[in-house]
Amino acid sequence: MEVIHDYAAENSQDNEDRITSLPNDIKQMILDHLSLKEVVSTSVLSQDWRYIWRFRSKFFLDDHTFPDIINAVNQILSVHEGDIDTFFAIGNDEEDVDEDEENFFLDISSQVINSWLDCLADAKVQNLKLRFKTENILLISSSLFRCDRLITLDLGYIKLVLPQSFNEFRSLTIINFKFIFISSPDLERLIKSCPLLNNLKLHYIYCVILNIHSPNLKYLKVSGYYSCLNLNETPMVTDASISTILFHTNCDFTNVLHNLTGVKALDLKMNIIRFLKLGNGMKFNNMEKFKVSLVSDCKKDTEIIISILRCSPVLDCFHIQSWVKGTCFQDIEQFWNDLIDFKLNRLKIFSIYNIWKIKAELRFIEFVLRNAPLLEQFHMNLLYPLRGLDDEFYEEQIMSFPKASTRITFCFNCLHMLQ
Repeated sequence: MEVIHDYAAENSQDNEDRITSLPNDIKQMILDHLSLKEVVSTSVLSQDWRYIWRFRSKFFLDDHTFPDIINAVNQILSVHEGDIDTFFAIGNDEEDVDEDEENFFLDISSQVINSWLDCLADAKVQNLKLRFKTENILLISSSLFRCDRLITLDLGYIKLVLPQSFNEFRSLTIINFKFIFISSPDLERLIKSCPLLNNLKLHYIYCVILNIHSPNLKYLKVSGYYSCLNLNETPMVTDASISTILFHTNCDFTNVLHNLTGVKALDLKMNIIRFLKLGNGMKFNNMEKFKVSLVSDCKKDTEIIISILRCSPVLDCFHIQSWVKGTCFQDIEQFWNDLIDFKLNRLKIFSIYNIWKIKAELRFIEFVLRNAPLLEQFHMNLLYPLRGLDDEFYEEQIMSFPKASTRITFCFNCLHMLQ
């Protein structure tokens, strides 16, 4: 009797068995490469796959993918099992959202956020991002500080109070805060309690005094409502961006530059510049990129920027965003004539934006073109461009300036270099 073997059925069964019999850790690796909606759909593959998605270790949720994001987070955390590597949940965190739009603020309470943190602490979360724009600032409980395996901490629109029992985030390397309310002592203590911290971003921080002590910190970006910045024990910083929204005579940033002499890239905003101070013999021997928001008609601001340039022997890129306040630049011709012996010997890229066409701006441009023998690129745009008249301005003013370099490429009315 002839036996007919069904190889197709056998192969189909083998394939099914191979998928079903995969070890759970391999299944998790597969799930981590799928979107959350795709992950949930795998529950219909077989009985063995039905609840595997609940062990997923990485979650990325936003209110575009999940319009009812608060309910989505509640459901996920209520059934999840096992450890969580990454948990990102974001709602209404776009810069260009119109505050008059309906549902601009999310209706979420501190109690809900803290219940999530309880679950995430139990799941030993390592990378955490929670940003929900609410009408009332959310107060975070001590649950956050039970997440002792954190590597990344990204929070927004909350108030932080450190519990007395908090010891340290021994594995935390990245802090990214946006619209955070925290006392000066608590912020100082938090940063000190992260021995491996190397990346610190504080966007729109509400804190009177910023004391930052972080021996392994390499990237620093600070902006917000603060009047004093102390950088002590931060010798490793190579990339720094500093600005403040406050502007009054009590601001104190005199020691900032002294602790940033090892930077490779430095970005300074206009409100902070006039409060800076350069010490005798200070050098930025590693700084290759310098970006500044400059009040061009302010002599004091210009003097500080020139002093920084003098101390930066390897500067390669120099970017200015120009502002004008209508002040009188005293003795402007004498000021620039006194700089005749000063050269920008390594500068290759120079850009200046928001030009008002005032004399102080033009003299600065002329100074750079005259004293940068290796300059290769010059980028510029006007604050109020006028079609037809701008070509005449470029030809008669900018192109007529003496140039130390013969290989400059000029780009007018371009904005891409400002990014």
